[in-house]
Amino acid sequence: MQEMKINTGDREYTLNNNSDKYNRAKSDAGVNATPEQILAHYDKLAGLIKDENGNKVENGKFWEAEKARIADEPKQLKNKTNEELKEIMRNSIDNQYIPSSIYHKAKQELEFRNYQKPDKRVAEEKSESLLKKYRDEIIVGVIVTVIGGFILSILL
Repeated sequence: MQEMKINTGDREYTLNNNSDKYNRAKSDAGVNATPEQILAHYDKLAGLIKDENGNKVENGKFWEAEKARIADEPKQLKNKTNEELKEIMRNSIDNQYIPSSIYHKAKQELEFRNYQKPDKRVAEEKSESLLKKYRDEIIVGVIVTVIGGFILSILL
């Protein structure tokens, strides 16, 4: 068991780094994570955290604050420029395999911006090409219907 100290602002916390939780939390938080974010991810792993007086800090306190911050990030992504979104993706490349990571949220925002609605002209061309494609079948169908109707009227 190895204790580690982490400073956040004016407070110092001691982490009981068993099972290599600190390194896992640091990796989960990302390369450019702040000490507060690392502490929150350590808290998510249910790691033992003590304040500067040696008192145990209630589990979930830091993680709840970080979850709220992370949840707010996608709302803020729509206000960022394309270059800022690309920078977010570059900085969180190690999280690209985590489905709900900020990497994927930034990538999705860029994809939404780059998505173009189908052009009306393209839709019209498609319908014209269908008419061209089935023109012979349509003509034969009309001729058969007219001749069949004519024969039917003679017989009745």
